[in-house]
Amino acid sequence: MRTRGTPGLALWLILVVSLGACLGACGKTTPLATDVPKPKAGPVLKKGRLTESQAVIPAHDGGVGNVALSPDGKYLATAGVEDGLLKVWDIAAHTIRCEGSQTYPVTTLVYGPDGKQLLTASASVKASGGFANSHGQLLVWDALTCKQSKVIMEDARLVEDAVFAPDGKTVACIESKAHVARIFDAAAGTFLKSFEASDAGSPALGFLDGGKGLLVTSDEGALFYEVASGVKKWAIEDAVSALAIARDGKSFAIASGVALRTFDAAGNPLRVMKSLEPIDGALAFSADGRRIASGGDDGAVVIWNAANGDRLQSVRPHDGPVLTVGFSPDGSWFASGSEDGTVALFGVE
Repeated sequence: MRTRGTPGLALWLILVVSLGACLGACGKTTPLATDVPKPKAGPVLKKGRLTESQAVIPAHDGGVGNVALSPDGKYLATAGVEDGLLKVWDIAAHTIRCEGSQTYPVTTLVYGPDGKQLLTASASVKASGGFANSHGQLLVWDALTCKQSKVIMEDARLVEDAVFAPDGKTVACIESKAHVARIFDAAAGTFLKSFEASDAGSPALGFLDGGKGLLVTSDEGALFYEVASGVKKWAIEDAVSALAIARDGKSFAIASGVALRTFDAAGNPLRVMKSLEPIDGALAFSADGRRIASGGDDGAVVIWNAANGDRLQSVRPHDGPVLTVGFSPDGSWFASGSEDGTVALFGVE
């Protein structure tokens, strides 16, 4: 059910069909295109019918690698896999509030806890003179203007994931080609400490236990570090293709192929779920920790009951693999981004 105080998906339906009309009347906003089509329907596989509130929006050329919902539910930010573009959608105004561009393809896009900042990571590998040169950046943006406010890492080696600490005072990232995870002061942009990380595929990280612990994952497994001491406390040896951490930092979920598992903050297993398709990077908790969303290579998004592992809802809005998912702050709807360049928005049943 939808709670009060958060705009519903009906506004997004208005947004899609209003973009063309907004070209001459929206000031500094930049619509996606002059001929944005009406949203297409995606089947709800659970009951074989359509939900009332849904939209599929052409968003980026070359795929949508990231979606992020602002803490107040007013904005949706998206980032392209190949175009390097960052876009912030204003729900109430029915248009795009701002756009920004980054030198390299964006690998991560997250809001700060106060909703005033966005953190992006980027990575690129280019062949030159018979050698593969890797590049990456870690940048902080003003979330309302899409202007860069801070450069934390300018020419790093493949920054493939990044996250704010729960208090917003520090940020962590994985620089995979350097085999390291780093923590920086968010305000000053200064380096604080580093932890060992793998250069294997599917790198991800996140804070646990109120920022006291840092979990670093990859195709080689998961490592948990105590942030204060830098000591590695425990590890999970199974390959990890996706990571999601509950907002309270007391539990996390990892995907290994079609297996989706949840753990407490001490690494103790809680629940095992089986997906129909491999989960590769698209995984998220709802704000209350009661639901988990996962995206598959078949273009489908599945909503799970985190407590008992039940499959609650399944939709297939995309024509390509799902690369990213995220819940609205009140948990009443979710967004997903796909390799086909679209963003989908659906009500949670």
